[in-house]
This record gives sequence, structure tokens and C-alpha cells, in this order.
Amino acid sequence: MTSENGENPENEVFKSFGIDDDDVKILNIYQEEPEITHVEIAKRINKSQPAIGARVTKLQRKHLLATQKGINFKAVRDKMFLLIVDLQTKDPRLIVEGELLKCPFVINVFKRSGTRNMSVLLAATSMAKLEAIIDRHFRSNPAVLGVETSFVVDVLKDFVLPINWEFLRYEDVPCGQICCQQVRKRLHEAPAAGLVKE
Repeated sequence: MTSENGENPENEVFKSFGIDDDDVKILNIYQEEPEITHVEIAKRINKSQPAIGARVTKLQRKHLLATQKGINFKAVRDKMFLLIVDLQTKDPRLIVEGELLKCPFVINVFKRSGTRNMSVLLAATSMAKLEAIIDRHFRSNPAVLGVETSFVVDVLKDFVLPINWEFLRYEDVPCGQICCQQVRKRLHEAPAAGLVKE
């Protein structure tokens, strides 16, 4: 299939990202085998190892090849709860600019189009803790017009996300203004108390 200008649509997409067929081969190989070496990739696509190194650097600079370390939720779904909170807000900025991003249970926040214009991804080993966070940050917030929650019960593919392991320190602390103050206080005092290793 060709586009109106006679080019393959795939090539047009590649051009928009500033990549070519060999770059796509490298990206596909890395996604299948993240630990593969440049030497092995060079053998597979019949290029020199320095050429592969240069292409990998280019892809990294374009943010097309990135590595994220974290916990694989597929492997630990029986030990942790992963919660998606969909919100209808007056203005997402009113939520994000509060205490939410300081909460160690928050993995990420997404601004969205549509009625539910914000989603928050939370993780904890306690369902009660997550419910308390929802009550404190969302249900009691006048800027939030609607809250819908759902727990992730299974993950079909590996799902690796960075976790702030500080959350383990606060699972027993009641969520609320005191909790948020304690989080900031404990994080501030942790280095002096030897709780955080350099």
C-alpha cells in the first residue's frame, strides 16, 4: 500500500521519528531481548559493532530506546495491589499541585481527555491504605467531581514500573494531613537517622 505521494506509509512514519529500517530492527530486538549486546545485534543485522553503538546512542537521544528499572507487577500481583483511579476534576492542576505527587504510593498521574480527565496509578501492599488515600486526596477534595476506582487483577504482559520503596514506611500511618506532614518529615530526617543509605 502506498500513500498519496507514492511512499510506503511505514517509511513516512519512520521519517517522522528520524529513523530507518535498521533502527526499527534494533528497537524490535531490544524489546524482545533487553540484555542483548551490541556485538550480537551487529551479527543479526549484518552491521559493525561501532555502527550499532552509534545507532543505539541516536535512539536513546531521541527517547525511542529507554530502560526503566522497577518492579514487575506481573510477577508480584499476589503481594501488591495496583489501583487505577479515574477522576473527573474541575482542573487537573488543582489535584497535581497539592500533596498528591509527594505521596510515596503514587506511581504516576495521567492527564486525559474526556469526562474523566485524570487517572492516578497507585500501589501498596494494603488495600485499606489505598482506600484511605482515595478518601483523603480525592473523595474529600472539592476539586474532584467524580471518582471511579478499579484494581488490576491480572497483567497479561510484563509490566515494569518504578516503585518508591519508601511507601513501606508509611503503610501503618493513617492517611491525612498528619500523614502527609509525616511523610515529608520522615523523608527529611531519614538521612540524618541513617535510614537512607547513600
